[in-house]
Amino acid sequence: MAMSLADPPAASSHALAALMLVAREIARSHGLRWPPSNEEIFAAMNVDPAVAAELADELAAWLPTMEPEPVVAITAKAFDFVAQHPGCVQVSDAGVRYSARYRRFVKNLRQQYPEVSTAELAKALHLPLGTLEDLLAGKASKQRARGAMIVAARPLVARPA
Repeated sequence: MAMSLADPPAASSHALAALMLVAREIARSHGLRWPPSNEEIFAAMNVDPAVAAELADELAAWLPTMEPEPVVAITAKAFDFVAQHPGCVQVSDAGVRYSARYRRFVKNLRQQYPEVSTAELAKALHLPLGTLEDLLAGKASKQRARGAMIVAARPLVARPA
């Protein structure tokens, strides 16, 4: 649903003025000139400058909390990696095979997100915990074939009969 200028979001004038103040500072920090001055914003919105400025400070402090949780970011990165590297994860009746490139990717994720527990990382990657531990330790549980590692005795994805 697109919002038009004739249909502004339902929010108080002070909240909208605060949003404009924050947007203006973000534009400035990126070398952009956003026309309205603070005074023009206050006048156009007919708001108390002190109240709008206080709300803008609160909004600016809140914005960094909108980053996705690390596990969400990890899942997205893993999906992107698998999509960009077809065959790096292969599921067959013999097990699940992970390429050397995928194993390096997983080890790099471990280093990028030290605050995420191994159990959370396994969940984010949709891997059994033991499989992740084997990948991180560089262990192959069954056999190696052409640089790939089979770490599960059966497929993790149910196949239709």
